[in-house]
Order: sequence, then C-alpha cells, then structure tokens
Amino acid sequence: MSRNLSRIIVLLMLTKFCLSIYTVQPASLNATLNSTVSFTCEATKSTVFLIYFYVGVISANEDSIVERGFIQESQYTLNETLQRSLSVWAQETNNNTNISCSTVPGNIRSTIAILKIQGLLASVGDLTTTFINESSVLLSWTAPYTLDNVPITGYYIDDGSSNYTTSDTSFVISSTDPDPCILTNVSVSPINGVGRGEPAYTSFYYERVPVVTPIMSVMLLLYEAIINVSMKINKLCIGEYPNIITFYVLETDGTVVYSNSISPEINELTMVMTGHSPLILPDISTVFIINVSLSNEGGEFNDVSSFGFASVPVSNIRAVVYNCTNITISWDSLNDASYINYYRLEIYDNSNDQLVNSAMVYGTTYQFKVEHLIYKVIITGVNEIGKGMSKSSVISFQKIPRSPEAVCTILNHTNDYVHFLVDILDTMDCILEAPDYIIIRVSCKEIGIVFSRIYPAEYNATEFVFSVPQYQAECNLSIVLSNDVGRSNPLIIPLDTTFPPTTNFIQLPTILLTSTNSTTSIVITAVTVSVCTVIILLIVCFSVLVIIIIHMKRRSKTASIVSVPNPAYDDIAKFNTNISINPAYGEVKTDTRQNVIYDEIIL
Repeated sequence: MSRNLSRIIVLLMLTKFCLSIYTVQPASLNATLNSTVSFTCEATKSTVFLIYFYVGVISANEDSIVERGFIQESQYTLNETLQRSLSVWAQETNNNTNISCSTVPGNIRSTIAILKIQGLLASVGDLTTTFINESSVLLSWTAPYTLDNVPITGYYIDDGSSNYTTSDTSFVISSTDPDPCILTNVSVSPINGVGRGEPAYTSFYYERVPVVTPIMSVMLLLYEAIINVSMKINKLCIGEYPNIITFYVLETDGTVVYSNSISPEINELTMVMTGHSPLILPDISTVFIINVSLSNEGGEFNDVSSFGFASVPVSNIRAVVYNCTNITISWDSLNDASYINYYRLEIYDNSNDQLVNSAMVYGTTYQFKVEHLIYKVIITGVNEIGKGMSKSSVISFQKIPRSPEAVCTILNHTNDYVHFLVDILDTMDCILEAPDYIIIRVSCKEIGIVFSRIYPAEYNATEFVFSVPQYQAECNLSIVLSNDVGRSNPLIIPLDTTFPPTTNFIQLPTILLTSTNSTTSIVITAVTVSVCTVIILLIVCFSVLVIIIIHMKRRSKTASIVSVPNPAYDDIAKFNTNISINPAYGEVKTDTRQNVIYDEIIL
C-alpha cells in the first residue's frame, strides 16, 4: 500500500516538472468551416532547444499531415522563450483533431487541444406563423445549435416575392395585396461565417372575410343537447374559410345563457365545413335564440343570421272527414310561427304502429285519403336549428254503423221448434262505418229472450241460423251493428212461429241436419234442394206419362201404379229424426264455404 502511494507521488512530481517546461500549451479551438486557425506552444530556452507539433500521434512535418492543411511555422526565441505555431485550414477532414506539442530533449508532451469545426447551420426550430391581420403574418422560430464562439450572424427570409434578413428570431411579413386563394410559401435560413444554413419552410394563406357568406345550416338535436352546423365552402378560397365557430344561446330578451367556441372540421372531398358543440338550453319551455358567429384571422363574417327556435309543441290536433274518402288534419301552431320553417308530419296505422304516410307541411293543415280507421299522428316543428318538441295524437275516424238490412226465412221446423235463416245484406257505403260486431237477439213476448249472440264482424259471416219455439206470440228478431264509436239503430223483423207459416218468404230455405248428440251439422243449400225438387218432379211427370201411355195401350188390363220415392221427404225425415229435442245447447258450427254461422238457443 505504501509502495503504490510512493509511486503515485513520484509520477505526479515528474508530471509537474515536465509541464513546468511549457509556458504556453495548445488550447482547444472552435472554428468555422474553411477558416484558418493557429495553435501556439511556448517553452523556456534553458530547458529545451526545440519545440514541434503532433497531429494526433503523427508529427506535423509528415506529408500526410501537411496535405490536410497543417503548416508548422518556424521556431523563434523571444525573451528566453522558445515559441512555435501550427496553422490549420479548418476543413471537414480536420474536425475533432487532437493537437499537441513536444520538446527536445526529453520528448515531453504538452496537453492535448481539440480542433472542432462548425459547418453550415442546421435549420431553425419551431417555425410558426401568427396572423396579425388579413395582410400581416408574424414568423417566429428558435435558433439552431452552433459551436461556442462561432456565432450565428443572421437569418435569411424568403416569401417567394421578396427576401429579408434579420438578426432576431422573429419577423413580420406584410403584403400590400394579399390573395387568400394563393398559398404563400416562406423559408427561413440561419447564417454564419460559412453561409446560409439549411432552410425551414412554412406555408399559409392570407386570411380574410369573404364578401358573401355562404348559407349555413344549423341543426339542434334537442334531446341530446347538441348543436350541429354545416356550410358548403366550394365557392370560398382557402384563406376565406372560417376557423372559429362561436355559439351563443340567448333568451328572447337578449340574455346570454350559454356560449362556446369550437374549431370547424373541413372535408376537402365534399367541400363541406361542419362543427359540433354541446349545448345548454334555458330551463323554460319557451322561444329562445341561437346566434352562430363565424370568423377567421381576417375578422368576423358578415350576414350570419340569428336562428330562433320554439321548443313548445303544436296543440289542438283535429281531423275532419269529407265524403268518407278524404281526411283533413289541422292543428294550432305557436303564436310566433315565424320560428317554424315547416312541420314534419308522420301518420301511423294505430293498430300496428306502421308508418303509412309522412310529409313536410308548410301550413297547419294536411289532407290524405282514408285507408285505415284509427291513426296516430305525430307533428314536429322544424327550422334551421332542427326539430322541436313533437306532439302526438290518436285520432279515430270511425262512424256509427248504419242500420242493417237483412232477409229472414224459415229454414225448417222440428218437433216444437222453428228454425230460421237470417241473411244480413252488405249495404255499407263507407269504410268508416264498418262494424266490429254483429249483435243478434230474438225475444218473444211471453218467454222473453230466446236467442242472443254477438259475432265479430271480421269473420265475414253474413248468414246465421237460430231456432225459436213454435206458436210463440209476438217474437221479433233484432239485428244491431256496433263498433268503438257506437251502435246502429236496430233492425226489427217480426217472426212467424206457426208452421206451416202464414207468411210467404222471399228465398228458399237452407236445410240444417243435426245429429242427436249435436256434434255435427250438415247443411244442404236452397239451390241443392231446388235441383233435387226439379229432378223429383221430372221423374214423377215421366212416370205419370208412362202410366198414361201404358193405360191407353192396355185398357183392358189393370195397370199397377208405380210408387216413386221422394228424397226430399227422406231428408226431412232424417232431419226430424236427428235434431235434438232441446237445441238450446247445440254447438256453434261454421260452414266456411258459405259464411253461415249456426248458434245455440238461449231460453
């Protein structure tokens, strides 16, 4: 440990002794490219008689060093001091070169100096533009890096039409006739002893307010509290685009309740400017005003109108039907209708909520044709800002059905009952009078209500069968049509419960065949019965004719009479045999081919 310490002390003493030989040692230098600099070395004459330089580890006298621009000057003595200089041409190959000197005798080296060379400067940083007005733009930047003692002598500015020089890091460019349609390209280059450095570029359009402001569309999404604006900019120069959109929400007395500024979005493909902003509206359901301001560095745009908006809905929606085919819907608007551009009308079928019609209405009435019975109508006021509050109303155009017309005939009788067939005639002239239900009721003076049923009209059934006990006095059939609006006046048809009837009926009856367990019913229509009757009559006539002919040929013989069965009476017999004694509990059956409904009897 002590031996190592002794060695270090001896080394330090030798170093101090060696360095004490030099009175001046080479110093590091920063030089401009292609300039010439010198390194100096001085030593006391009493200790050395020669000083020479090293470039790196090579003597400065070597040809390779001389070719690089190093020149070792002659040594001279001044006041007992030896002096020598090394001049260097600061070219790029000599950058970061180590320089030192040595002595004879002793070959004692001096400290090492470094030569650093500054070439052309890099570009300036953070080059920005700030608009002062429509014709003046402030350029600002930061200086590039340079070596110590190698100064930046200035900055060169070129805007394409003029060039300028400044020693500051900002400059104002002005134009006497700025054109917002032409892109201005500006370059800024730093300057030092080498020359102009690398330029930095920026581009801009001089901004100004357009002579004519394009029409702007404003849409308010009331329930989302968002306002959207859009504007076609295809007729504007780029320097005339707005770069700030400001929204002001005011009450009708001018009180500002909300404001916000945003930067617009420009779609170069569609040439449309858009902007979106949240919105805070007054807490009152009244008319308010929205001001939209557009501006750029040239100033605030002209002719940007205020947009009024009525948040209250329409009222008193009503309808009138003309000739059962046309419907006129009307409504009452806000007192100040100038805030409404048009009304959005939507008409739905209330039964399935399906949209059947929609229109933009510029008044407060709208007419359309009747296709459904009940509609849901939604009316919304619209202006430049957007849609207001909607008003909906369900309107029924149904009317009370007219009194029906019908034909009632006796179908047949069994035991103690008379079976009737009633056919309701289709006399409806207007769809609005369509019934929802058919109500059939039979009552007799002595025993009261005999039959009562309600049938949905949607089954399209028009023929119904019912039974009434025989020999009842003053029995009447009542037929009523009804819907959601009301009931028609009843059609009253007196019934003859005697059999055979004392009343002639208009049409042939329909025969009802009912099993004993009342589970099945077979109906043979009047047409079928008529055909069978005609066939039977023809057979009878033919038989009689044959008998007469035979009788005439064989007068002497006694001819036997041919008995021909009558199927009509066979069917009636079956009918009488199979019908239930108490048809009041007969099951309802429907023949879908003839729309005939058979129902039970209530006694």
